[in-house]
Amino acid sequence: MRKEFPGKNSSVSNVKKLLDTKKSNLIKGFKSKKNGNKFDAFLILNSENELKMEFPQATKAK
Repeated sequence: MRKEFPGKNSSVSNVKKLLDTKKSNLIKGFKSKKNGNKFDAFLILNSENELKMEFPQATKAK
Protein backbone atom coordinates (compact mmCIF):
# COMPACT_ATOMS: atom_id res chain seq x y z
CA MET A 1 0.00 0.00 0.00
CA ARG A 2 1.24 3.45 -0.83
CA LYS A 3 2.11 5.68 2.10
CA GLU A 4 1.44 8.80 0.02
CA PHE A 5 -1.80 9.47 -1.84
CA PRO A 6 -2.43 12.69 -3.89
CA GLY A 7 0.05 14.91 -2.10
CA LYS A 8 -0.74 13.65 1.38
CA ASN A 9 1.12 11.24 3.69
CA SER A 10 -0.94 8.66 5.56
CA SER A 11 -0.63 8.43 9.33
CA VAL A 12 -0.11 5.04 10.97
CA SER A 13 -3.47 5.33 12.74
CA ASN A 14 -5.30 6.01 9.45
CA VAL A 15 -3.64 3.06 7.72
CA LYS A 16 -4.51 0.80 10.68
CA LYS A 17 -8.15 1.96 10.62
CA LEU A 18 -8.28 1.48 6.83
CA LEU A 19 -7.03 -2.11 7.14
CA ASP A 20 -9.35 -2.89 10.08
CA THR A 21 -12.57 -1.27 8.83
CA LYS A 22 -11.93 -0.71 5.08
CA LYS A 23 -12.36 3.06 5.58
CA SER A 24 -10.00 5.71 6.97
CA ASN A 25 -10.88 8.76 8.99
CA LEU A 26 -11.57 11.91 6.97
CA ILE A 27 -8.23 13.13 5.65
CA LYS A 28 -8.01 16.85 5.00
CA GLY A 29 -5.80 18.64 2.53
CA PHE A 30 -5.37 16.29 -0.44
CA LYS A 31 -4.08 18.20 -3.47
CA SER A 32 -5.57 17.74 -6.95
CA LYS A 33 -3.08 16.81 -9.67
CA LYS A 34 -5.21 18.62 -12.29
CA ASN A 35 -5.57 22.08 -10.81
CA GLY A 36 -3.79 22.06 -7.44
CA ASN A 37 -7.02 22.63 -5.46
CA LYS A 38 -7.16 21.11 -1.99
CA PHE A 39 -9.95 18.72 -0.95
CA ASP A 40 -10.92 16.33 1.85
CA ALA A 41 -11.71 12.62 1.41
CA PHE A 42 -11.87 9.22 3.09
CA LEU A 43 -9.68 6.40 1.77
CA ILE A 44 -11.66 3.22 1.06
CA LEU A 45 -10.43 -0.34 0.48
CA ASN A 46 -12.97 -1.92 -1.90
CA SER A 47 -13.84 -5.62 -2.34
CA GLU A 48 -10.96 -6.08 -4.82
CA ASN A 49 -8.58 -4.47 -2.27
CA GLU A 50 -8.15 -1.40 -4.46
CA LEU A 51 -7.55 1.92 -2.76
CA LYS A 52 -10.27 4.45 -3.66
CA MET A 53 -11.45 7.82 -2.40
CA GLU A 54 -14.86 8.66 -0.95
CA PHE A 55 -15.83 12.29 -0.67
CA PRO A 56 -17.80 13.64 2.29
CA GLN A 57 -21.28 14.95 1.61
CA ALA A 58 -21.35 18.69 1.13
CA THR A 59 -23.10 20.59 3.89
CA LYS A 60 -25.59 23.26 2.91
CA ALA A 61 -25.06 26.75 4.24
CA LYS A 62 -28.01 28.28 6.07
